[in-house]
Amino acid sequence: GPKNFLTEEQRLRLQSFVDRFDAAGGLEPAFRLIAAEVHTFFPFQACKTLQRLAKRFGAAPKADPRLPRLTERCASTMPGADGVSISRALWALGKMGIRDERL
Repeated sequence: GPKNFLTEEQRLRLQSFVDRFDAAGGLEPAFRLIAAEVHTFFPFQACKTLQRLAKRFGAAPKADPRLPRLTERCASTMPGADGVSISRALWALGKMGIRDERL
């Protein structure tokens, strides 16, 4: 996957994002982190982040107006995605009860 192409600095930044996401106290800080990191630096992590949101918060993110931007970003990475990324994204959408035609 694309992670192989990360510089050491990017790898550390991504790990920091994951750690902070896991420590986020709720949806609000989680979505702020996504805006600051995923949309800006790690668009290829959008599908994995959808999965992280679904695992952590269940269906709750569905009601958040910031979710469509993440599903769009995930969909835009799909042409170059591997099967694992695609199945992660579909699992996350199912868990959150979302139908996204593009995905």
